[in-house]
Amino acid sequence: MKIEFRCDNCDRLLRVSDLHVGNEVSCPACRAPMIVPDVDADPPQLSDEPLEKTWSPQTASFSKIIQDTWALYGQNLGMLVVVTLIDLLLWLLGLVSILIPAVGTFAVLQEAVQIPIELSVIAMFLVMLLGFMFLVNSMTCSQTEFFLKVARGERTSIRDAFRGGGGTRKITMLPTFFALLIFSGLSLLVVPGVAAYLFFWPYIWIWADRKTGGRDSHAFSLAATLSNRNIGTSLAISGIGIVMTFLGLSFFGYSLFGLLKAVAYLHMSGQEVTGLKGPLPPPMESDTHEG
Repeated sequence: MKIEFRCDNCDRLLRVSDLHVGNEVSCPACRAPMIVPDVDADPPQLSDEPLEKTWSPQTASFSKIIQDTWALYGQNLGMLVVVTLIDLLLWLLGLVSILIPAVGTFAVLQEAVQIPIELSVIAMFLVMLLGFMFLVNSMTCSQTEFFLKVARGERTSIRDAFRGGGGTRKITMLPTFFALLIFSGLSLLVVPGVAAYLFFWPYIWIWADRKTGGRDSHAFSLAATLSNRNIGTSLAISGIGIVMTFLGLSFFGYSLFGLLKAVAYLHMSGQEVTGLKGPLPPPMESDTHEG
């Protein structure tokens, strides 16, 4: 006998045999894992509590985070190495693609419009700034979702790490706000910037995990909640990030560091690193008519 229910993640109408009730399966549309519900059972009572009251941060073991990260990295080494190399290439190409129109803007304003050189420099800077903001935001958003999928063992591909806003998710401006927060803090005797990174680094993982209730800015308060319960872990992750940046390893080690933060986020938020359990079962049937 077939039963019907909707995917909790994308709302696709799904049809599967009742023999799978209680088993974990994956949605063929968005690949989200879920438990097949018993449609004959009484529906669960929905909580009216706001998100921040039902979301329960946990105190995580940093040694366990390192252990799980290294195991996941070994399991996905080939894909992660390729992602690292493509990431480096795309950043170089992206910076070049930003520089060319910026210089072109300056040249046009000087040769054709003949405005003062100061205004031409400002216009060139604005073009570079807007291009860089888009590059950082799109790359950060897609790669965060990619590493979270790897940590959860969800089906993903190298293309997912660089798809920008091409999926169902929009590109958020949170990375820009976070960068401004960090740089502003660093300019104030360094300590405020370090403190901002320490408490708010999980913000983008919370956004990618759809825990903000549709309000992107809410990611920062939830990030502080996680970090307050895991000061030692946050200090260690912040220190690793600073050392990697200082040694120039940000590009070459970013896949390992990205996976480390994904695993840390899952542990700190009380979720399982299901990627260590192997791939998800084959996808179920999907009804092509959602009406």
